[in-house]
Amino acid sequence: MGYGSCRSVFCTVGRKALVAVLLGTTAIVGSGMAIRSEALAQAQTNFNISAGPLNQALAAFGRQSGTQLSYEASIASGKTSAGIQGVATREQALARILQGSGLTYSFKDARNVLITQPRATAGGTLPSDAIPLDTIDIQGAGNPNSTMTPMPAYAGGQVGTGSTVGMLGNRSLIDTPFNQTSYTSKLIQDQQACRIADVLMNDPSVRVVTGQGNATDGLYIRGFYYDSGDFALNGLYGIAPQYSSAPNYVERVEVLKGPNALLNGMPPSGAISGSINIVTKHALDVDLTQLTALYVSNSQFGTNVDVSRRYGENKEWGLRFNGGYLNGNTAWDRQTNEFGNAVLGLDYRNDRVRWTADIGYQQSDLNPPMRYFTLGAAPTGVLALTSMPAAPKAGTNYEVPWAKWSPRDTFATTRAEVDLTETTTVYAAFGYHHSDINYLYPSPALINPGPYGPTGTWVTQAAKGRDVFDT
Repeated sequence: MGYGSCRSVFCTVGRKALVAVLLGTTAIVGSGMAIRSEALAQAQTNFNISAGPLNQALAAFGRQSGTQLSYEASIASGKTSAGIQGVATREQALARILQGSGLTYSFKDARNVLITQPRATAGGTLPSDAIPLDTIDIQGAGNPNSTMTPMPAYAGGQVGTGSTVGMLGNRSLIDTPFNQTSYTSKLIQDQQACRIADVLMNDPSVRVVTGQGNATDGLYIRGFYYDSGDFALNGLYGIAPQYSSAPNYVERVEVLKGPNALLNGMPPSGAISGSINIVTKHALDVDLTQLTALYVSNSQFGTNVDVSRRYGENKEWGLRFNGGYLNGNTAWDRQTNEFGNAVLGLDYRNDRVRWTADIGYQQSDLNPPMRYFTLGAAPTGVLALTSMPAAPKAGTNYEVPWAKWSPRDTFATTRAEVDLTETTTVYAAFGYHHSDINYLYPSPALINPGPYGPTGTWVTQAAKGRDVFDT
């Protein structure tokens, strides 16, 4: 969570393929490009792609090989892949991944591949330009509708092709009669979002109504209020941090607009406008160690760390840790914020069983917090003003210096899925959330407003206390 615009520098440590740099004169540019394309085609890469849904295997191939794949999602839906482990050229790896799928591929250039489903001719044979692939019996295919693995992203990687639709599991956008959008971790990183509300500003049906200096993520979906306490975490309401969440540990932010209580249940505050589900990050198929330096607003500095590893003979065990720290002055006058969080994700997967567990802690010390003007009844024994104060300048913090806002959130989720048959999956999920906040601030309130504008009496009433929630 942060305030103002964010700037960050990414430093990734991991396995990288060597790319030869060919130098030449203008006279041999054409032949140089041909040599480079051939070198790329024959270059070998150490692939680590697990068996599972074909869409996921192709996405992993694109990331690990630096190749852009183009294909209709429907031709790969429901299909599985044996994956590939070890060193191979891109063509060898792609042929292995597509074995038994009935799909073919063709390299349009050194970086772009078209995958198609050949149609049989009248005689029952494949077209002459089709690439025949051997048939293979794949074990451990998994369930393409499992909520354990997010749906593949569209080209560009910022929006998913589908999202979790409650008890229906993962569903494609074009196959679901709901208005849903799934924002990815790539979008979060590309936009350098500081809080979940920053991500939701991309959605035209969502309007964020609380300022960043207020430290809460209140918003409207289709004109109806949706409280930050109604955010779901891995499909469970009331488990996400109560007031605001940092997105550094988030894989997807799934937004479903419209009534959905039958699918997801009723949020704690009874929101009727839709649902927002935060999906946590879990271990990737390849090792990752990423350190991000942060510079936010006026003089806030910090860092994020993201570490991902898989273990076991078949990489069945996964571990991922995300943590962040930020401290300094915000964009608002006299306001400082010290923020930190740590989230650990574990997972296990085999032929028919999938399990995840996440545990996290988040804290913030915002001094003094920005507060909003409200309408209210006249409190007893408070000082009243008979005229409306002048509107403060942008960036001015009109709170008293001793005001504070200090939330602490501890949360955990666990989820398990078991495939009983090819068409039947049972699942169970459990979550825990403890929220503890200390606060002290005065809130300006307008009482007895006039019929044509805020011509009533302004009062100020201090709020002090400690709120504790357990879910």
